[in-house]
Amino acid sequence: MNNAVLAICDLAADLDSDYNSLEMRLLCESAGVAVLEEFHFKRRNPDPESYMGSGNAESVKWLCAELGADVIIFSEDLSPNQIRYLENVTDTRLVDRTQLILDIFAMRAHSNEGKLQVELAQLQYLLPRLTGKGIEMSRISGGAGVAARGPGETKLETDRRRIRQRIAALKKRISDISDRRAVSSEQRKGLHMPSACLVGYTSAGKSTLINMLSGSTVLTDEMLFSTLDNTCRRASVPGGPDFLITDTVGFISRLPYSVIAAFRATVSEALDCDFLIHVVDASDRAVSHHLGSVRNILSDLGVSGKPVITVFNKW
Repeated sequence: MNNAVLAICDLAADLDSDYNSLEMRLLCESAGVAVLEEFHFKRRNPDPESYMGSGNAESVKWLCAELGADVIIFSEDLSPNQIRYLENVTDTRLVDRTQLILDIFAMRAHSNEGKLQVELAQLQYLLPRLTGKGIEMSRISGGAGVAARGPGETKLETDRRRIRQRIAALKKRISDISDRRAVSSEQRKGLHMPSACLVGYTSAGKSTLINMLSGSTVLTDEMLFSTLDNTCRRASVPGGPDFLITDTVGFISRLPYSVIAAFRATVSEALDCDFLIHVVDASDRAVSHHLGSVRNILSDLGVSGKPVITVFNKW
């Protein structure tokens, strides 16, 4: 398990700092990271070089040294230059919000398609962040470099070329799987049963609901993103017809479009349904924020006009 200092910008998120801290701690827990200490700083306008400012960077450096932290988890997404600057100043590996979420995705993916989609999302996020120090697919657990450079290429050029080639290959394989999955989807439509898709913020309780409606045993877990692969089941409600219900990956706010796009094929296929069931954790104090985040992501995925049943869970 990695030991981390959690750096949180109190003015960056559109949530209060306590909730921002709680969500980041839950993400760290899901990634198997132990948070030794939180370092809060106020920065309304990010510093182009370091985001947090040189003084705060020095403070984090000494805090990491004092506590023996081997990674800094940052509550915001950083530019490649900001990551390089902070790692040089603090002499500590740095993981920003999206990198942390992608590591959790990698841990949760079980199907072949899920693993391919995670790798695609990681590479698309990594490509503009290459530094010439080698490729590290997972910032938490470490990774392997890429060799075999071409004539006259620097290592950075080689890494970029190989990543672009791998991205193209991954997109082709995912497309092939999507084509095969489309056949299965057409076969399900031949059953002439209504179809629903569960959507919601991560850890809202979607898998619990699909188990209740279908009598199945889909994995339920309080960890964030416990479901990454689609699950389709036959379900029923008293006095109503049987219908097909599909569970999907939970959504979370502030995900770059490139990450959403990597999972577009899987999610879009699931969303090719008659209606949506939006599961909402009613006990969460950020429930309004979660509702807005899910609506925004559905809009990004091009889903609009479908009937939506909103289910408030965890009263």
